[in-house]
Amino acid sequence: MFFRKSQARNGTDPAKASTNPAPGTAAPNGAPGLEGGLLPAPSHAPLSPDELRRKVDGASLGFSTTSDLDAVTGPIGQDRALKAIEFGASMPSNDFNVFVLGPPASGKSTAVKSYLREKAATPRPISDWVYVNNFEDQNKPHALELPCGRAHRFEHAMIAMVDELHQTVPALFEDEDYQSRRKMIDDSFRSGQEEAFEALNQKAASQNIA
Repeated sequence: MFFRKSQARNGTDPAKASTNPAPGTAAPNGAPGLEGGLLPAPSHAPLSPDELRRKVDGASLGFSTTSDLDAVTGPIGQDRALKAIEFGASMPSNDFNVFVLGPPASGKSTAVKSYLREKAATPRPISDWVYVNNFEDQNKPHALELPCGRAHRFEHAMIAMVDELHQTVPALFEDEDYQSRRKMIDDSFRSGQEEAFEALNQKAASQNIA
């Protein structure tokens, strides 16, 4: 049962007033005192039932039912720590660690595991990277970004293309169409060369140069 302190009588603070009678005297109401004496019984007024609980105005909360609220994840009031976990787990490079320090049973492991579990369940785009030859500088190959799973297909396609070129390119050089086109180019070049020498001879003869 809860009681409220009564007002001091005659201007005396009950907390500072002496409650011990003189040694050997009896206190009222049968309260035991020092050396066999009795203390006076406290004069406190009991609290009403309405005063035993805290009242909150529902209209001041800003929501109708708790179903309108978002579920709270992670330790409450640890926004900075949660941002640090997010920053450390989002590092794109390897060889980085996250060190979590705090009092025992403060939810450290639960917060980290909860974030990593949610992050692992979120799909993210993954790319394949391949390097192709740079014909201008072989020490600096070109890097190509391909959709996930396309690198092996690209590799097999390039190998098949090289094998096909080994067979088709020599055959093209032996084709009659190629040979005739090559003969036309050689004849045209030879004709131009002869005309150039003829013009040079005429100019030399005009200047009496043999």
